[in-house]
Amino acid sequence: MIAIMTRSLEQRSVFEGRTDRMLRGFVPLIVLLATGTGIACALSGLSLHQSLVRAVTVMVISCPCALGVAIPMARLAGISLAGRRGILVRDIEAFERAGTTDSIVFDKTGTSRADAGS
Repeated sequence: MIAIMTRSLEQRSVFEGRTDRMLRGFVPLIVLLATGTGIACALSGLSLHQSLVRAVTVMVISCPCALGVAIPMARLAGISLAGRRGILVRDIEAFERAGTTDSIVFDKTGTSRADAGS
């Protein structure tokens, strides 16, 4: 069971791959926006200190690291919560497919099969 949980923690979901690709463009865009904010503030007559504070504020508010950290933490929390409730997660994609599940059928052996709605 430990090996299965370790493997599921090492897997990356499709959503994580999309997020990583999005962050590659998002980070330079935010740095450019923060730099532009600082320059615009300085040109509008604000002091260098005030311009710098506003530029840093743009970077702090839109911090892409929050998204990059939040997804793995949410995955870990989901697998841990499922484990505490006796559910063994073998495939991280199960969390994404769970939203489309509309019924679970148990047979007499206690195994189950989830069907996605149409």
